[in-house]
Amino acid sequence: MIQIQEIPYSEFFGEFRCSQHRMKGKKSILLLDDHYPTIHLIRSVIDEYQGAFILYSSEHATDIRQFLLQGTPGTGEVSGVIPHLVLCAQHKLDEEGITLLRGLKTTQLKRLPIVIFAYSIIQEEVNLAYDLGANSVILLQKHTDELNGRLLTLLRFWCEIAVTPTDLRESNFSGMLPN
Repeated sequence: MIQIQEIPYSEFFGEFRCSQHRMKGKKSILLLDDHYPTIHLIRSVIDEYQGAFILYSSEHATDIRQFLLQGTPGTGEVSGVIPHLVLCAQHKLDEEGITLLRGLKTTQLKRLPIVIFAYSIIQEEVNLAYDLGANSVILLQKHTDELNGRLLTLLRFWCEIAVTPTDLRESNFSGMLPN
């Protein structure tokens, strides 16, 4: 059975705090998007990895900011989730999205890989994404096969090939690092 959890924005702070034993060995991906066909497609691409990922999703940047930076409201606890990758739809770079990315880059989470995706490229929006600290901006094609291929390549790079601060925090590479 595939172990993927999506956090609907309306239930973002309910039962979704994952304990460490449920997350062990899995990489978490945080998705900011409100376009349900794209969310469904990303989920289906993640399914191909057979339970290697947990997908957290919200359509509101303020919910994600609260979840990552301040924790669950009313508990005083941080979420405990440090994603391996943050995916953000370019159209979500509104005032809330900009505040989220700027906030991430001024905290202990400043080294999280952030990928902005779009179905069309506009120079000013690309510049804004990089100015906000995005690691890359990718163009998603409307053709499903090519889109699937790009998403698989993206996941493979950030979650299998690249070494991220989250990998190091989890001690996955401690024996390979120089002293």
